[in-house]
Amino acid sequence: MEVLIIEDEPVSAQELEILIKSINSSINVLEVLDTIESSVKYLRINMPDLIFLDIELADGSSFEIFNEIEVSCPIIFTTAYDEHALKAFDQNSIAYLLKPITKPKLEHSFDVLRRMKMAVLKSEVYKQLLHTENRYKESFLVKFGNSLIPLSVPEILYFMSEDNLVFVVNKNFKKYLCSLTLSDLEEVLNPELFFRINRQYIIHKQAVIALKPHVKGQVNINVLSADQLEVVVSRLKTPHLKAWLS
Repeated sequence: MEVLIIEDEPVSAQELEILIKSINSSINVLEVLDTIESSVKYLRINMPDLIFLDIELADGSSFEIFNEIEVSCPIIFTTAYDEHALKAFDQNSIAYLLKPITKPKLEHSFDVLRRMKMAVLKSEVYKQLLHTENRYKESFLVKFGNSLIPLSVPEILYFMSEDNLVFVVNKNFKKYLCSLTLSDLEEVLNPELFFRINRQYIIHKQAVIALKPHVKGQVNINVLSADQLEVVVSRLKTPHLKAWLS
């Protein structure tokens, strides 16, 4: 893995590099940069696998970097200030570490990154298998009164589990009984379009209105619905959800 450290305090940068190497000696620290200007110049040409980013740099706030260039790799924010956490949430952040940075906190951040990469890899392999075998369902038979009617995927906002039953909600906010479990649905839904946000809901991308920070790394997701549905997404699911939406 190749990482970039953006930090204007030489001692902090050196301590961070030593800490990184103590966790994984194979990690290659490409550069240590200390300004917005040098960071933008570097990132225009090179994009590392991971960035450790201090917020207060010698020539201003590091958030200005994102106004100059699109950063596509994950970011671990390193700062002495906790008031920037919500703003960091808007970027590709996988962790927000307050100084002094400890080894357990850094190890946890690497674990989050590793799980995220594994999820993406599994998703890509799974999508390829589904594509090859043509297993994506394009419509579902749902119960409407005493009849069964076809409901096409583009009409669906989300699936939900309620009282041991599974329902599907369409764009008109009508709720129909579905014969499949949420686990069954995960096997036949296109993962580019659908995401299981918790044990109760699988949502379509078109149903996502907004994400809002919650507590302890969790987020609330506003879902398009008749009753302004808002669902909590776990801390472990949040990075995968952000990756799916982007």
